[in-house]
Amino acid sequence: MPPKSDLLGKIFGRLTVLELSHKQNRQQVWKCQCICGQIRYITSAMLISGNTRSCGCLIGDVARKTHTKNDDMKVGDRYGSLTIIKQECNLKWLCQCDCGEQKVVRSCDLRNKQVKSCGCLQKESIKTTLKQRWLQKEQIGVDIPSLTKSISTRNTTGVKGVSRKRMRNGDVKYIASITVNGRTHRLGEHETIEEAARARKKLEEMYFQPYLEKRGKRGHGNIG
Repeated sequence: MPPKSDLLGKIFGRLTVLELSHKQNRQQVWKCQCICGQIRYITSAMLISGNTRSCGCLIGDVARKTHTKNDDMKVGDRYGSLTIIKQECNLKWLCQCDCGEQKVVRSCDLRNKQVKSCGCLQKESIKTTLKQRWLQKEQIGVDIPSLTKSISTRNTTGVKGVSRKRMRNGDVKYIASITVNGRTHRLGEHETIEEAARARKKLEEMYFQPYLEKRGKRGHGNIG
């Protein structure tokens, strides 16, 4: 193995050392030329250890041989809303979405249907879901997904719809409440969390349970 100070003219993989360029963090940096023509500046340690053997083209060639399935992909192929219009590199394709936007996508994502559009399908799906929830809330006064959401991190009692209130005399009371269509309904001030939890269940039966039963969602455990 040649000493680090004498690498001029040596060949490491696809790289030929042209000249000593400079020092960086006490390491010699060499100007190297790859067989593909690219110039790279690489430290002695990376060359001698074999960690760097090309400008990067070697990785692409290995990937091309490994992913032979790329051979069955070509310009004009369609995947979901995307049509391939150009090969960007060994494993990536420039695609035209039906909406007009362009997106670079990996071969594996196209083949495995992980990416089906430039992102517009997901955005449209979110808009549709939000619109349905809004219409549903307008019709029945309750946002159905909010009925089964988990307890808020701001809740200090561990029971959904039950909050702690400190009275002027220093005593602590527990309040049972429920919100429907922007209006909050309360059912008394209670000495214990258990009593407030039972009151909260009554509120659920009064205001939320009818909507859940229509959709086949039974029970009160996670009603919000």
